[in-house]
Amino acid sequence: MLHFFILDLLWDCPEGMSSGAVTDLISHNYGVVFDTQTVRLKLKEYESLGLLCSHKEGKNLIYQMLPPQFPHDSPLNDTLLT
Repeated sequence: MLHFFILDLLWDCPEGMSSGAVTDLISHNYGVVFDTQTVRLKLKEYESLGLLCSHKEGKNLIYQMLPPQFPHDSPLNDTLLT
């Protein structure tokens, strides 16, 4: 479930958010509570896999979705979305 929650939240947030904000929104939006450390480790894993990128804002590490690696007019786009 955590996988889908993270991707859903970050997909709608192009400016990105911190692991704490992601954890809080998962709890608020979906009614499921995860430990902040668990969410942070999953975000780092997705960054290492190339799904997310991060940058520092003050003391916070902000995570964002990376743009798709294929053009929107590609025949793969419809197939993957389906």
